[in-house]
Amino acid sequence: MADYDTTSIDPEYDFIVVGGGSAGCVVAARLAEDPSVSVLLLEAGQAAHDFWMRMPGGYPHLQRGHYDWQLEAEPHPATNHHVSLWPRGKVLGGSSAINAMFYVRGHPENYNEWRDKFGCDGWGYDDVLPFFKLSENCRLRNADDKYHGRDGPLTVSDSARGNPHPVAKMFIKAADAADVGMPAIADYNGKQQEGASTIQATVERGERCSTVCFLDKLPVHNLHVATLAHVSRVITQGNMAIGVAYKRANTDSDDLSKVSDSVVYARKEVILCAGAVHTPTILMLSGIGPREHLMEHNIPVVADLPVGKNLEDHLLMPIAFKTSVPTYSNRPLDGLSYISQYVLLRRGVATGQGCEAMSFARTRLQPHDEKATDLQIHFIAALLHGNDDVMHIINGSEKRGSQYSAKALASLRYQNGITFIPVLLQPHSRGSIRLRSSSPHDKPLIEANYLQDDHDVQVLKHSMDLCRKIAKSGPFADVVTEEITDRNSAFKEAPESDEYKDEFVRNNAFTIYHPACTTRMGPRNDGSSVVDCRLRVHGMQRLRVSDCGVMPRVVSGNTNAPTIMIAERCAAFLREQYGLSAAAREPTPAARL
Repeated sequence: MADYDTTSIDPEYDFIVVGGGSAGCVVAARLAEDPSVSVLLLEAGQAAHDFWMRMPGGYPHLQRGHYDWQLEAEPHPATNHHVSLWPRGKVLGGSSAINAMFYVRGHPENYNEWRDKFGCDGWGYDDVLPFFKLSENCRLRNADDKYHGRDGPLTVSDSARGNPHPVAKMFIKAADAADVGMPAIADYNGKQQEGASTIQATVERGERCSTVCFLDKLPVHNLHVATLAHVSRVITQGNMAIGVAYKRANTDSDDLSKVSDSVVYARKEVILCAGAVHTPTILMLSGIGPREHLMEHNIPVVADLPVGKNLEDHLLMPIAFKTSVPTYSNRPLDGLSYISQYVLLRRGVATGQGCEAMSFARTRLQPHDEKATDLQIHFIAALLHGNDDVMHIINGSEKRGSQYSAKALASLRYQNGITFIPVLLQPHSRGSIRLRSSSPHDKPLIEANYLQDDHDVQVLKHSMDLCRKIAKSGPFADVVTEEITDRNSAFKEAPESDEYKDEFVRNNAFTIYHPACTTRMGPRNDGSSVVDCRLRVHGMQRLRVSDCGVMPRVVSGNTNAPTIMIAERCAAFLREQYGLSAAAREPTPAARL
């Protein structure tokens, strides 16, 4: 097993991996499979495996606490100036240790688009599929080995241990019956993504399976894992990365501004895996980024690259309905019952994420030349009305400036009902990550620019129509009694109107925290990319990026599984370049660049 929380860091390693999250744990573990190399993994958070982290249903308790960077996106007029909270994992395992554990790879055409439209040779679907399979320890009941792996560290299983709420099964039938391009399917990570099915989750025997599993199953000792180690910048010599500067805290509450910098050197390479927010932040603090922005903060320019630009993120929006049949309850005593079932029997809703079914569709608003799905619907067999409820489930907090009164919410909270959560998968709006100052202690400036492009508003408005149609179709026709509309709306008497839907979208859309594309992959001459197709930073030597920031465009689905795939590819590139051995079964040569 890796040397967790090593107290002393050697002066030099072959490889330094920055960020022990969804990508970093994978890259570090795979490199360390060769016993002849030394690897250092630096993680700003601590190693943790407490009860709320183990229990899948406990994830809302992990966010906005000490396992979370507690970031916020700047208010924007298109979303009526409300603040989107951005949970990012500050713990070993990163966001895979605090997320909702959905295992979604995206649509095959996402990767073909990376190859064909963005010039990322070797990143088509047939190229990346073997690397998805390489990570996977598939325990799904309905899985085709053509699409799934059985020998990897990451367990993927049916949510709620394969026993979803009966109403979740109704959703699948209703989506099929509604004739909205969401037929009932067995596996959205298999032959076809479009359709409705139960959830696949990174859960093993009723417990969360984060990317720490890659470290736990590593039987070697040449990997040092240093927690509470905050990397401030990459040390460069000309255009070559030679190490990193970091600060090591004793506890998570230490004031790092009072801690002196330390330096550790890399004999071979530095790999940044700090995520779509912190990787660009570290690069810019290192002098690698947009020249004008670096000069604003008096940072010497090492490489003029579009770091932090092209930010894409998924938006969700809750739509709720009352039902005449029992659903999961928000009553405190029922909550205790759910936890008791989990503790004593490893059964019940707490073995999953609460969301037990989902669907994907390509809407009529998707441009003709884009073949991937652009809409995802999460389905929850509970009445979560208003963003106060949904924000608590999604990221453990209340939405600021909620337009739903506490009295109105209280009257609904204990009723039976269901919640659709449509997600905008292919946003046209673009944002950025920038520095607030030259200090590594200041949080980055996140300008998401949600709904700045009207296309995104129209897709979410269209999703309301689709959800309403599903709620009236199939088995739901007999059990859904009414939609919960916004009674504070100026257009409350006409919820079908375009004006109501427009207002509803702008008041209720917020992030499902899938930021990506801030260190985009592509050819050097395209003007918008930061890394090449082997994840090497343009114009730099011995420096790579491996996280969801390298996506040329965000995938149609949750981003944890694709991030792990990207990390597997990065490790394969490094093994090939340096002639390293691997304990895992290698993908076929055709899957390599």
